[in-house]
Amino acid sequence: MCSVVLQLWLLAPAARARRPRHVGWLIAAFVVINAAAFPLVGVRWFAAGEQLAVLAVVYLRPRWSVPAVVALIAAPAATAISGYSPALGEDIEVIAELDRGDRVLEVAEKTRPDVAVLDIDMPGLDGLTVAAELHERLPDCRTLILTGLSQPGNLLRALRAHVRGFIVKDAPAEKLADGIRRIAAGQRVIDPELVSVALDTGESPLTGREADVLREAAAGIPTDQIGIRLSLSPATVRNYLSSAISKVGGHNRIDAIRIARENGWL
Repeated sequence: MCSVVLQLWLLAPAARARRPRHVGWLIAAFVVINAAAFPLVGVRWFAAGEQLAVLAVVYLRPRWSVPAVVALIAAPAATAISGYSPALGEDIEVIAELDRGDRVLEVAEKTRPDVAVLDIDMPGLDGLTVAAELHERLPDCRTLILTGLSQPGNLLRALRAHVRGFIVKDAPAEKLADGIRRIAAGQRVIDPELVSVALDTGESPLTGREADVLREAAAGIPTDQIGIRLSLSPATVRNYLSSAISKVGGHNRIDAIRIARENGWL
């Protein structure tokens, strides 16, 4: 009975990410000691030892070859990345696939992935916010952000959120798999194309207060409520909005919000 429970625990997908790395060696040691100490006890001990030996081989085999990387992928179902799991390689185990950002932290705390691959645009919670929360709650989980070339300004935000990788969404599966492996190994992976576009775009022209006001406006909050939330008078809020619209080259508030978002300034 105990060996059956042990087998289920060792082979369950969710448990593989959480079990201690020395458990396999303990199983192997137990089997050797059992065989040496009780050679004549009978069929029951032999059967138990045989089963544990099989479990030891199943558990230790990946560690004798290529160490597996446990990954969590979170991306909207409509994106290409949602179908990448089978193409990432045998050494990358995708332990969970999600289509909402607000579910990532809960699932990551249960599965303990080595790498979390996060689309920057997800319902519920955006990828950069999720990355910052993961760094706070699960510092051993490294993050890789998938973004578009039209959002180069998010590179600086990603670095501030302790993101280890930043590549374009439509990258081929081979490039994504290579990025996951390198990040799991402790390297940083940033797509050169994104760096080039980010340098061309430059830093945000908005001050911190202008960005705060425009961000609140983007959430549909009325001017007087923005003033209350930010401890500003309605007139000051309007001045900040006007200045922000002018600095980003927008025609109006909605246009300014669009431009700021596309460049990663909000």
